[in-house]
Amino acid sequence: MEHARKIFDEMPEKDVISWTAIIHGYLQNGNVKHASCLFGEMPNRDVMSWNTMMNGLMQNDMFDDALILFSKMPSRDIVSWNTILQGYVQKNDMFNARRWFESMPQRSETSWNTLISGYQNEESLAIFCDMMKEGFKPDQVTLAVILSICASLVALGWGRMIHLFVVRTGFEHDKLVNSSLICMYSGSGLVEDSKQVFDGMSNRDTIAWNAMIAAHAHHGFAKEALELYKAMVKGGFHPDHVTFLNLLLACCHKGLIYDGCQLFITMQQEWKLVPKAEHFSVVVDLLGRSGFVDQAYKFTEKLPIDLQTNAWETLLSSCRVHENLELGELAAKRVFTGEHFDGGTHVLLSNIYATKGKWSEASQLRSLMKEHGLKKETACSWIEVKETKCSLGFRMHFSSRSSIELGSEGFQICHGGLDLSQLQPEQVYDSTWTKFGLDPDN
Repeated sequence: MEHARKIFDEMPEKDVISWTAIIHGYLQNGNVKHASCLFGEMPNRDVMSWNTMMNGLMQNDMFDDALILFSKMPSRDIVSWNTILQGYVQKNDMFNARRWFESMPQRSETSWNTLISGYQNEESLAIFCDMMKEGFKPDQVTLAVILSICASLVALGWGRMIHLFVVRTGFEHDKLVNSSLICMYSGSGLVEDSKQVFDGMSNRDTIAWNAMIAAHAHHGFAKEALELYKAMVKGGFHPDHVTFLNLLLACCHKGLIYDGCQLFITMQQEWKLVPKAEHFSVVVDLLGRSGFVDQAYKFTEKLPIDLQTNAWETLLSSCRVHENLELGELAAKRVFTGEHFDGGTHVLLSNIYATKGKWSEASQLRSLMKEHGLKKETACSWIEVKETKCSLGFRMHFSSRSSIELGSEGFQICHGGLDLSQLQPEQVYDSTWTKFGLDPDN
């Protein structure tokens, strides 16, 4: 910015465009103070300069200041109104977002898209219908958003209707829309339908590949997800953080320890991607579910402090499954010392105490939860009956037996605290995972 400011200061004549450009630069770099000073010094302002300043305030989490600036604008356009609407949505203040939307003197497709994306529930579908009734034509962004909402709501009926609309309006070749269709069908468990959409795409991108990998990963088709990854790379596409997160999840769900650990290393060494908190958590889950709780603990300990919270929670869950009270207490202690403090962690530790017959400790934790007003979220399922969602809360307990087969040959993976060697099946026991022995000398 210093070089840009020097050029700006040396300009013999400055117009509105040059003033707006330098202000935009400061705002993009988070320097609101300098941007505000320059905005105040501007001899002439147009609606674009006002919008630039207002949008910059929004980007720097200064919504109230943006709202004040809006009130001072001598004239406003649709962009001005949409900027404030976006601000309310970003704040998740949908009550005022709806009020603002209703008060707008005019609306655009962007206005409708913003409101639809803000609700992320059945209300979004109703707004989509209103949009159509008022004569606005959905664009690819509208369709992608509404399809993603259908996926999250598992609203297959709606999704199929939108798919028909996509075909009739000529959006069936749009990459963004097709990726959303893949997610919508996979969200309803129809992986084959997702595959049909994917196979019909003549022009794929990384987003489409990620959607297809996720479709298989989330439904237990780990081998197919890994094959898709190989085809993706062979086709010249570069995997990203989302790609590897879905691949790691696929390996975790099927207990593919070797493949998961190899992928974790590959993303860093071959693709130069720095793992995020969610990648570390899945690796901890992969180790913990398979019985390597000690190894998962050592791995989590070596993570940066700001990335540990979710990993400790994941480890605590594994300790609950494997009834490891010692590590469970250590993991819970790490969670409690962090900023995250919820009822779920207390319940997990309480259950470990109960499993070990430590009823006094379990009771103390439950009392502590009541004292702090903490509650565990109740699990529920839902079904769709004639386009109406029915939510069902219930409790379920089950046990199953399954085994994970590994080759007899040993392998060694050492990276960033991850050290697995000569994994050998030890026994199949009453859990959903197979317990393995770990040679401490390697």
